[in-house]
Amino acid sequence: MAWFTYVPHNVFYIFSHLYLEEIVALLIALTVSLSLVTANHVLTDADLFWWTIMGCWASLGCALLYKMGVLCNPRFAKAPEHDEPSVREPDDYSKFGAPAQVERDVILDGTSFRDSAGRRVHLRGINVGGMSKMPIGSNSSQSTIPYGEGATFVGRPFALEEADVHLQRLRAWGLTFLRFIVTWEALEPRVPGEYDTEYIQYLVEIIRKCREYGISVLIDPHQDAWSRWTGGDGAPRWTLEKIGFDPEKLSESGACFLHQCHLADESDPKGFFPKMSWPVNNLFYPAATMWAIFFAGEDYAPKTKIGDENAGAYLRRHYYGAVSALAEALKGEPNVLGFETLNEPNMGWVGRTLSLDKFNAPQPLGYLMSPWETIQLANGESLKLPKYGEDFKYLGHFALNEHHTQVFLPGYRDPWNDNGVWDYDANGKMRLLKKRYFDLKTKEDFQTRYMRPFWRDFAEAVTSKMPDGIIFLGPTMDMEWPKLHVATKDDVPEDTRIVWAPHWYDGPTLQYSNYRTWLGCEIATYGLKFDVGPGVAPNTHKRCLRNLKASGKDVGPTLLGEVGIPWCGDYGSTDRAMNDTMEAVESSNLQAVTVWNYVPSNTKEMKDGWNKEDLSIFTSEPNPRCDSNGGPHLRMPSVVRPYAFKLAGKLVSARFDGLHDDKCFIMRFEQDPTAKTNRSEIFVPLGVHYPRGIDIEVSDGSYELDKVRQTLTFSHDPQILSHWLCIRHRPCMNNAPSSRMPASKLFASSPLLEARA
Repeated sequence: MAWFTYVPHNVFYIFSHLYLEEIVALLIALTVSLSLVTANHVLTDADLFWWTIMGCWASLGCALLYKMGVLCNPRFAKAPEHDEPSVREPDDYSKFGAPAQVERDVILDGTSFRDSAGRRVHLRGINVGGMSKMPIGSNSSQSTIPYGEGATFVGRPFALEEADVHLQRLRAWGLTFLRFIVTWEALEPRVPGEYDTEYIQYLVEIIRKCREYGISVLIDPHQDAWSRWTGGDGAPRWTLEKIGFDPEKLSESGACFLHQCHLADESDPKGFFPKMSWPVNNLFYPAATMWAIFFAGEDYAPKTKIGDENAGAYLRRHYYGAVSALAEALKGEPNVLGFETLNEPNMGWVGRTLSLDKFNAPQPLGYLMSPWETIQLANGESLKLPKYGEDFKYLGHFALNEHHTQVFLPGYRDPWNDNGVWDYDANGKMRLLKKRYFDLKTKEDFQTRYMRPFWRDFAEAVTSKMPDGIIFLGPTMDMEWPKLHVATKDDVPEDTRIVWAPHWYDGPTLQYSNYRTWLGCEIATYGLKFDVGPGVAPNTHKRCLRNLKASGKDVGPTLLGEVGIPWCGDYGSTDRAMNDTMEAVESSNLQAVTVWNYVPSNTKEMKDGWNKEDLSIFTSEPNPRCDSNGGPHLRMPSVVRPYAFKLAGKLVSARFDGLHDDKCFIMRFEQDPTAKTNRSEIFVPLGVHYPRGIDIEVSDGSYELDKVRQTLTFSHDPQILSHWLCIRHRPCMNNAPSSRMPASKLFASSPLLEARA
């Protein structure tokens, strides 16, 4: 039983609504007060009680005074909350272009991407898209999981006949590098070894359409929590059946937590599905079992076989086969840069630091149960377990699996029973035999023991069909205790072009759908670290992304494969959060980033259509008050920004202020003697941010603006070592340009433009 259940029911709900500063102040006040008293005499019980009360009141008063000071300080004022975007979008996106993106011949030079002229290339793009996790016409708010002949992924992320509209929009936003979502289930849906050729041909055609718009693609074999039947997406249904699971019974037993089976609102706490609760499925029986077998079946499930082959080896072989079949189909498409290994692969229970009968997750959300309890549910036991909702609010204890459903197909039983983790006692009662069964069995960590050979085998499967393809290494997601993973040269497959491709989100904003600038969360090599104070979040973001970039410096360039912001309820706070996130990307000098995500079908009611997520930068719903064409619109304008697409130098610093009408973009770079040209190309989103035109200042040399391609070409003076440029929105008639600070003084006065290593 989780220790959470022994505290008063609403403790986590209360703590989640207190500001962390108050909690810290309370602890400090208590510590100081008790220290003063114990320095003079020994405390009696009465002394301890009264000093505790006094400490609480004193700390509360200090916290309130502190908070009043923060709220009154204009430096830390929240972005204005308003119900409309801060920009007006163009009526016709086809009029606005962008520089053509690099293709598979892009050069990987140390930690940089370069073109044939030696210029550093910055890949700015988007994940397309969240709805590709599910078959066409379906979403997780439906009470059934479509499967069979009627379930097809052809048309995900959008129909071929609609592609022009979407690709024109993305190109006009400068998002010309797509992380293209493809699932294993979509490639090999029904029978092992039988691929959906219609879907693969659709992918070929949609990727060719991308090239017409100068858009390049990274193929992302996507998954979350293993499959649609285990709370996420990714793997085909037959992978579960091959292990002996009946997919229809997994949720019925309570062993996993599906949105499709919990469609009630908060008035029905047992039937309610809290947002961002889907990741807990990685620690529940079905997904955790599949992860253990997939990556480590030879070590942890040696008795679990499919035919004469270990189940883990069988599953990996078919996964590589599906990806290889797609690589074969796409090898002739030069705008496909390469393949990512697997989206957010999970460790499941392997390498757990606690006993199987102990709950261990970063936060209470959804049902709280230990691995042993989920094993019991899968084997037909009925248990009464605690459930927590959004903001970690205690919802109650509820009985699960009251009909004693077992999740296995006829003729199969629990693989953990077969492998000796548990057995029945003389009375027929389940008994846990090996509480520490999933401890690592060697001194090697999970990445060395399991991910390294997985990456190498994956690279072989892709490069055997696409020899010049880039392999984007996706690190594991550790649900037990998130930490920063570092790539080493030993991890890299030999003779393979490698890019390190981690993900990063602002955890508190993602969890609460509320941007709290006073709270920063950093993932370090040893785990989580929290920063607390007025306006600390933006600086924490920047430090996180610098560390993330550095984590892959030994293997090649870094792509930030996912970064995004959930809809925070209004345009002001949402765009403020996105702007601070993108400023962190710029500050860390990350050359490649793909934002999560673009969902053409996003609506206020359905959101992204998957597990209550709502991170699309775009919505399909019209907003005639805000959008000049009264149609679908960009919800987070700050994701569209000027950037140095091809830079004939080394970027020192760049910053774009997307929250004010000035829309000031300032950039500084140094001479690069290895570049064969002095011409840099800068993308400038004239259609979104600069409807009145732009004013341009440069340190030296000359420039020319191509308004159709939204491209500023800056030819710097090669005799000068350091260069800068400044782009600003042309003032209104009643706002004289002379009132502006000259760009040269902006560089001298802005601490945000200090040099970055």
